[in-house]
Amino acid sequence: MRILLSNDDGFDSEGLKSLRNQLEKIGEVWTVAPLHEQSAQSHAFTLRKKLRFNNRSERIFTVDGTPADCVYVGLNHLGISFDAVVSGINHGQNLGTDIHYSGTVAAAREGCFRGVPSLAVSMRLRKTGTPNFGIPAKMAANLLPFICSQSDPQHTFFNLNVPDVDKTPDLRSARLGRIEYAIRVDEEVADNNNSLLSIGGKPLHLSGPSDSDVRLYRQGFATLTPLTIDSVDVSQYKGLQTRIDNTFK
Repeated sequence: MRILLSNDDGFDSEGLKSLRNQLEKIGEVWTVAPLHEQSAQSHAFTLRKKLRFNNRSERIFTVDGTPADCVYVGLNHLGISFDAVVSGINHGQNLGTDIHYSGTVAAAREGCFRGVPSLAVSMRLRKTGTPNFGIPAKMAANLLPFICSQSDPQHTFFNLNVPDVDKTPDLRSARLGRIEYAIRVDEEVADNNNSLLSIGGKPLHLSGPSDSDVRLYRQGFATLTPLTIDSVDVSQYKGLQTRIDNTFK
């Protein structure tokens, strides 16, 4: 198995190193990762400047761009084919609606866009002590053949979240929950009539059904969520043309 590995915390992050070590036990790993941290970049592409591409060591490359840039370059520039794309281990969980901000999840989504079975891996970091990246790394390596066996890689990819614990947690399939954040904009006066703004507050409320990722994760489970690139609201789509015709005829 040939695996393309990326992340959003940068090519020298401990989470990526741990994941690479485990994945090398099941396949040939090629790393194409951001030169610098690219958290919360979502699926941004770098289109208005040239990307600096560097071969750091054997099968390890950096790109001074986003996670989506890295996977695009890895799949389309190295001149080899891949059996899987893995992104992570992210330093922090990617649950619920946070997947829309996540560069880690976007890297896996880019793999899905290209028809390659893809998995994003994230872990909540403990407040004190050294993070135990070994457990999510082993879980991801064990899961990857299963992920590759699932049908329709052009439309579905997977999101794995693992708590930072000392023994392997039970794994549960999960749907997406919702995370609501405090609205916060802090302003600092700068020169030339400009202001400097800092945005984003702390999580205030987690919601979702009992089988949602946010609820299961808080109970100590690892969660695996199948995600799709089809964002169409099927319930609204059904009958939409009839409603349009009736309203605007």
